[in-house]
Amino acid sequence: MLPSNELVELISSIAMENNIPIQYATAPNYGQDGSALQKSGEGMPVINIGIPVRYMHQQAGVFEKSDYDATLKLIIAVLQEMDGAQVKSLLPV
Repeated sequence: MLPSNELVELISSIAMENNIPIQYATAPNYGQDGSALQKSGEGMPVINIGIPVRYMHQQAGVFEKSDYDATLKLIIAVLQEMDGAQVKSLLPV
């Protein structure tokens, strides 16, 4: 999956405006559902928003509740602040 730079910038700015801490990470050669969306039709801008988890692929992962709370706050802020014009500007012409 190749994250959309415009979407990353938009969501990062929403996080900054709302004082929500974020962490950036990359995972080369890692497939996600977003990569399938990018290959379909005209493509689609995608990013991955996730909670930092230790031991993610084990029987039980461990995460900080504050990271969970920040992720939830970010998703809610994005949904509240993005309007139709912003979404349309991100789509392929």
